[in-house]
Amino acid sequence: MLARAPSHPRLLRELARAALAFRPPGPIRLALGGALDPKREALAPVVLTARVLGAAAACPVTGTLARLESARAAGLLGPDLAREAAGAWSFLSALHRRTAPGTLRPGRLPPDDRAGLRRALDAARRLQDATARLLG
Repeated sequence: MLARAPSHPRLLRELARAALAFRPPGPIRLALGGALDPKREALAPVVLTARVLGAAAACPVTGTLARLESARAAGLLGPDLAREAAGAWSFLSALHRRTAPGTLRPGRLPPDDRAGLRRALDAARRLQDATARLLG
């Protein structure tokens, strides 16, 4: 079904709307502290948005990185944003594997991880913004 998605703009818009509902936390929320669920609040925005872009590119394979690459190859994403989104997914996946749900506290991360988290979430927001412009 997703292979035929490019010829169904309404389907793509609805998939995008659902994916964009999972917004990553912004810098103010990170600064305020508290727990963050890395799967729901960090990984899901990238994974779901990549799924929409993969559908828009008629990507026949699954997997976030393959979908991002298909979107780049189809001209839906610029090479810089595709690379940053792939890097964000890789970083967030590794961070998720190291933490239990709801236990990630950005303020308690080592400085390098805190900076990486900020960069990854920023890339996720830019990916979603680009997708909203493209399919919104």
